[in-house]
Amino acid sequence: VTQDHIAYSSFDGYCNSAKVNVGVDWRSWTERSLLKRLWIMYHEFGHDVYKYEHSTNPADIMYPSSTRSDINVNDFIEAKDRLFKRSFTGIKYISCPGE
Repeated sequence: VTQDHIAYSSFDGYCNSAKVNVGVDWRSWTERSLLKRLWIMYHEFGHDVYKYEHSTNPADIMYPSSTRSDINVNDFIEAKDRLFKRSFTGIKYISCPGE
């Protein structure tokens, strides 16, 4: 976890369906609004649970920035729905050994 990346998911989690492994930098986490925290956690669970790689569209939860300052509730709901429907720009999946 770095200043630019306040949360993480790990290879140990997303390549092991019996385990979820995500975490946050507590100080940076507590400085974020509830909406930004939700955005960040959906992003990390997108990696760990769905094995999504990053999106190229800044409007998608899987875009590689967790610090967007312009997130509003409607943006979040639309992005969350695209995440669950697996219908966002440039969707790709993380490759795990043995798959």
